[in-house]
Amino acid sequence: MNGTVTGLIWGVLAVAAGEAIQAATAHHLRRFGACALSGVAVAGGAAVFALAKRHKQLAAGAARAHESLAHLMTGALVLLAAVVTVAAYIAVTVRARRRGPRWQGERW
Repeated sequence: MNGTVTGLIWGVLAVAAGEAIQAATAHHLRRFGACALSGVAVAGGAAVFALAKRHKQLAAGAARAHESLAHLMTGALVLLAAVVTVAAYIAVTVRARRRGPRWQGERW
């Protein structure tokens, strides 16, 4: 009897811990997804601006480096999107942590 009760208690604790971990992970993944979308949007805007205003300079720089313009822009876009995503995620996470437990119902 005592082993059954102990097993049930451990089972309930395991399920509760799993639910808590899943909720925390889903919360952070939702925040990271929003930051990734902002990173892609900023990188896309920068690409449109750069190609519209500095196409000749970019093409000349790519030719000097013996690369294609598409390869140069792809590398720059991926790097810019990653940097903006990580910076936004850190900023939003720090802001959420400073707000404290009273903002637990907040979407971010």
